[in-house]
Formats: sequence, structure tokens, C-alpha cells
Amino acid sequence: MATFELSVPDISCARCRAVVEEGLRRAGIRGRVDLGGKRVLVEGESPDAALRVLQELSYRVESVRRL
Repeated sequence: MATFELSVPDISCARCRAVVEEGLRRAGIRGRVDLGGKRVLVEGESPDAALRVLQELSYRVESVRRL
């Protein structure tokens, strides 16, 4: 299993973090939001499911990097 870093410049507050983390959890994705770094860290074989969740929540992902 890999960890992916998704750069999400519009994540800026605790409410954003809660919405994103809950969306990931409901989709069965292990992840957490780093507000200071404006990034979402997710675990899995691929970031595709997390990208779909963020898109559904109207968050733009600027870049994806495998850690």
C-alpha cells in the first residue's frame, strides 16, 4: 500500500478538513488533511478514489505525488 500526497489549495479551515476527512471515511479511504500544507494524505494502491471524493466535494486537486 502506498501513500499519496494530494495538493489541495482551497483547503483552508477546520470545517474544510472535517468535510474532506468525512467524505474520505465514507468512501472507505484512509486519509487525513494537513491544513498548514494544504494537502490531503491518503493510503491505497491508487489515489483515484480520493480524487473522485474531492471532485464530488468541489475541491480542486493541483497535484498528486506518491510518497
